[in-house]
Amino acid sequence: MTPTVRLRSPMPCIPPARAPDLIGAQRASFHRLTQHRIHPEARYPRGLQRELGALFPMMSHDGAALVELLKYTIGRPCNGATECLLRGITYSAPVSITLRVTSRTPSTDGTWHVRHARTHLVYIGNMPMMSSRGSFIVHGTERALIMDQRKSAGLFLTSNIDHHSHTCGVRVTPHRGTWLELSLHDCAVLLRINCTNNMPVTLLLKGLGARNYALPSMFTPIVVIAPCIDGIIATVDMSDAVGEVLHFSLRRGLTTMAHRLGRWPGSPSQRTLSIDEAEVVNQFSLSSDACIAGRTVTKGALLSHRLLARARVGVRAYIDAVNRCHHGAYMHHMYRTLRMDRTVDPHDARACIAGNMGTTRHVHPTAAHRTFQGLMEDSRTYCLSARGRSQINARTGRHPRDGGDTLDYRDIAHAVKLLVNTARRSDSPDDVDDMRNRRTRDVCSALRDALRPALLSMERRIRCHAALHMPDDLTHILCTHAITHRAFDALTCTNLSQPLDQTNPLAEVTHKRRVSIVAGSATGARHAPIGARDVHATHYGRLCPVETPEGQNIGLIASLAAHARIDAHGTMHAPYIAAGTAATRCRERYISPQEEEGAMSAPSAIEPHTRRRSIMARLGRKVIMAHPSAISFVDAAHDMPVSSATATIPFLEHNDACRALMGSNMERQAVPCVIPRRPRVHTGMELAVALHAGVAIRARHAGRVAYVDPLHIAIVPRGDTPGSTHTYRLARNARTNQGTVADHRPKVTPGAYVEAGDVIADGAACDAGELALGQDVLVAFMPWEGYNYEDSVAVSEALQRSGAYFSVHIDEVSVALCGDETCSTTQSRCIPGITQAQRYRLDERGVVKVGARVYPGDIIVGRISPRTAPMAAYEERLLRAVLGPCAPAHRDVSVRATPCQAGTVVSTRVAPSAEPLAPSELPGQSAGEQCMLRLLQRQARAAGSNAATLDIYRLLQHGACDTYAAQHHHQPSNIDQHHACTYTSTARTLKVAIAYRLNLQSGDKVSGRHGNKGVVSKVVTAEDMPYMKDGRIIDVILNPLGVPSRMNVGQLLETHLGLISMALEVRARTVAFSSQRCVDAAMHDVLYHCRMFHTGHLIYTEASMSFRTVSPAFNGPCEATIRRMAKVSVSQGARFQHGLHRRHQAILYDGRTGMPFDRPVTVGYMYYLKLNHLVRHKVHSRSTGPYSAVTEQPLGGKARMGGQRVGEMEVWALEAHGAAITLHEMLTVKSDDVGGRRRVSEHTARAVRPLCYGTPESISLLVSELRALCIDVATEPRQA
Repeated sequence: MTPTVRLRSPMPCIPPARAPDLIGAQRASFHRLTQHRIHPEARYPRGLQRELGALFPMMSHDGAALVELLKYTIGRPCNGATECLLRGITYSAPVSITLRVTSRTPSTDGTWHVRHARTHLVYIGNMPMMSSRGSFIVHGTERALIMDQRKSAGLFLTSNIDHHSHTCGVRVTPHRGTWLELSLHDCAVLLRINCTNNMPVTLLLKGLGARNYALPSMFTPIVVIAPCIDGIIATVDMSDAVGEVLHFSLRRGLTTMAHRLGRWPGSPSQRTLSIDEAEVVNQFSLSSDACIAGRTVTKGALLSHRLLARARVGVRAYIDAVNRCHHGAYMHHMYRTLRMDRTVDPHDARACIAGNMGTTRHVHPTAAHRTFQGLMEDSRTYCLSARGRSQINARTGRHPRDGGDTLDYRDIAHAVKLLVNTARRSDSPDDVDDMRNRRTRDVCSALRDALRPALLSMERRIRCHAALHMPDDLTHILCTHAITHRAFDALTCTNLSQPLDQTNPLAEVTHKRRVSIVAGSATGARHAPIGARDVHATHYGRLCPVETPEGQNIGLIASLAAHARIDAHGTMHAPYIAAGTAATRCRERYISPQEEEGAMSAPSAIEPHTRRRSIMARLGRKVIMAHPSAISFVDAAHDMPVSSATATIPFLEHNDACRALMGSNMERQAVPCVIPRRPRVHTGMELAVALHAGVAIRARHAGRVAYVDPLHIAIVPRGDTPGSTHTYRLARNARTNQGTVADHRPKVTPGAYVEAGDVIADGAACDAGELALGQDVLVAFMPWEGYNYEDSVAVSEALQRSGAYFSVHIDEVSVALCGDETCSTTQSRCIPGITQAQRYRLDERGVVKVGARVYPGDIIVGRISPRTAPMAAYEERLLRAVLGPCAPAHRDVSVRATPCQAGTVVSTRVAPSAEPLAPSELPGQSAGEQCMLRLLQRQARAAGSNAATLDIYRLLQHGACDTYAAQHHHQPSNIDQHHACTYTSTARTLKVAIAYRLNLQSGDKVSGRHGNKGVVSKVVTAEDMPYMKDGRIIDVILNPLGVPSRMNVGQLLETHLGLISMALEVRARTVAFSSQRCVDAAMHDVLYHCRMFHTGHLIYTEASMSFRTVSPAFNGPCEATIRRMAKVSVSQGARFQHGLHRRHQAILYDGRTGMPFDRPVTVGYMYYLKLNHLVRHKVHSRSTGPYSAVTEQPLGGKARMGGQRVGEMEVWALEAHGAAITLHEMLTVKSDDVGGRRRVSEHTARAVRPLCYGTPESISLLVSELRALCIDVATEPRQA
């Protein structure tokens, strides 16, 4: 490969982070769902394993049949991903489960006697599989499943503000099931289940198993007091300490006490505290009878000095005490609640809850028990999830391992305590937008939730048939397509499943990493509050604060940060490095929002070991100045806060946030060029984007390239295995969802040696394995004849002639094929009324041939339909009876090219296709490939050596490939039909792909990477464009007034740095023709000075003698560094030669007159993109069409056959041309003069002249509005 030399500054305190895995979140999520690469006995209880494990084992109602799950198996996909795209089918794999059905009978001793046990392998459906690129293929279309943010399960504080008061509450939100809301009304704790009527919370406590006599003890905080010589040692339960901090003296701050209790080491559920004896005396009483120093002390006795002195010398080392001052608040609220509760036992409480949930108040005890069990105790209908349980335990102070997936009465008691103490302290409610209170619903969660109803239906079927008779084949009793339909509905029928944006690799990666904020909430985009759209402090390093759509969804659709990760519980983690760690041992650590709370972090650009007294740091939502020793964490990467698309913008820190948003959005709209070029000024993220997008093909093993053609690459790996050859298929004329072409271009030559991981073929918008969205062009910031006014751009014709912005697009014409015998329309090439040349362009099926040139109006698919004949005369019917019926007449109903369709037919296919593709139809499966690979293997076996030692060129010269291909041309391919999928659908579609090439032209939308978008106003001849002193012609002229008003100064810095890299390249090429000693001395001087730069990177490619600069986000070179680089790159003589000014500007000359302009102009190289808003796709014309029913104006848009509305400027144009009659018609009968339009129609039919016009409705509306303002206005008819 091409050798490169990377020059960089000395290693800073924080080393640069490695390239992030941009598709790792999607792949890991799908692997958690299926675990198809893990042995069944080693699978973790999550995803499908957890859902199936919750259903089995299951028994029949009488217990005579037991069904157990042994394992589930996911087979290999029936077809490859590429074949599924071409055939229009779904990329899926069969799912089967292994069940053991045991038939048994009851014994007299109460046990079961096993009669027999059988094992069944049952097919339950097809599971959509994720491709290697992190997308799904459904019906031949690649789709992406967007992640969404939802409220996390747990216990949260809420507030309700009405007209009279402000009440606080506690809400228990499960992962799946009913919501519980606790609130205080008249000092009573009331409960609401799923927005039902209020009821006492003691009903739920009793229903969960709490007894009446145990209720007071639940709300009595007990402290274990152990008297010692120095004072008192108290052991406090964290469940009481979190809710109530007033255990001891008020002299200590309440916040400090709670902070200390939470930080002290020890048991997670208990904390030990040393206090003075004065803080206990007469404040606590015994919670039960105790024997102290041989004397019995009754319950309720106050702790005095004498009692504590006796306890020190006694045998008993601890005393259970109750805080008399503050436990009464709990009991006061519970007494008021119990007065509203009329139930006596758990059965009555469950019946009362079931009656409140249903339509009737009187429920049978059995039905009430079943209803309550389904609401609160069945893990299949009510589940807290692991994250919800951990959040509740952390909030209430319980041990992290306590509790399960459902609630118990201890959770409700702790929630009541938290509610009472919150009401007393008037705490603020929890922030719903905080990342600590939200979870991310990824691919695993979405598909798991979609499959759960199908699995429950399967369980009901098994239970029903197990009670009656279990057949030998369980496939007949199961709905084998339920899982298939549910999974496909999740990928096609939801708003979160969208066709993959494949405009370029960056758009594809960004679409897969998109996160929706309000997809799972009840409020839509129109009613979303400002807080949901705003950037939260916990988004740092997890969600990008810049990249979001423009419009009504702004802030509601976000993107994952470049280095963010998502764990199995849906928590986003950000990478940090612990402060104080040595640079050689720096390891990034992913931290959750809960762990980041209270910690102080600093950006990676600021060294925490500096000698400065204070540095900038973050603490929660504040940005403060703190001492370096107080820093806990440092950002692991400079571009950690932003997404992958935003991280590709150089000098991001010098751009306004709005323009950075536009830049990141427009980079995703860039059209791939036929010959892409990577940018001279890049950020380093381009390599990661192209790598994880999968557009470039990299060698899996090291070896020697044996054969290369446009369809495939064959590499003989380096090893001792004889006859082994690895083939890499290349895409050709592959159409994306947006109509662009995703082809591969080989980058290696036969005989070259490659290492593992080297790029052997580039894809669309990819150059040398890096993202390449546009071209480096020479720009100048100057006004030029008004052609770059506002956002207009003047482009040189030389740029158009060079073909730098050539792009290939494919239009797909879809024709529905009628498979019904009753359909009268047939497909044929024998079309009446066409010439022989037109018929020759069609094949036997009537479809245009591949390679034919198509123009507007040409036949694409020939179709005929029988013409309906009128009633024949008597003599004609007599002739038909004598001579026989004549051939029926047909009419031409062919599908023809539209006025905007012109190009070359590249493929014709039918989708979905039940027949597998032939080897010649697969990409890369050409005759040359087959003969070459087989010939290599045959020659290697005959010689008994490795294929790498063969001389491939000698075989090619002797024509052995052609001979071998001719011998094996008619041999059928060995295709495994065992797992072939069958399709019974008769609705098929014929798809014809027409490719065409577009160049840059007037009307196309172009843009830089800094949000500096514009429209090409004119393509100027190269001779008329301004040029530099050395003769270089300016490619693009930009408006200088667009820089200060938009505040995107980064484009100027990129322009200067691009010119510097070009100057270094010129200097390197100039030196290359000197002697070797001069070359070494000159290059050593350049490289030495480049090592002196304190920021940024510089890459020098020896093969092409080109320099490229690296400017990462928030870590680019400053202005002083750029000036030093300019001095190194361009000497004084070279600066004069290129016409550069001292301010790094140039004197330009007018191409029309040859005279210099009056002042220097900023000139440099900028990376410029051509966006997917091309004038060919937007140009449109019509004569007549639909009008709006209200305004009587033409509809807008090309898709709706819209037209031009006559507005103010159009009126000015007609006035300037003196077209009074035309203007009169436009404003009256051709607009909203309804009565005049009717009279014109009548007069035209009767040939009455002149035409009579009326008053437009807009004038009548204006008169009515003026009359509403008490202005008497009347319209008078014009006198003849």
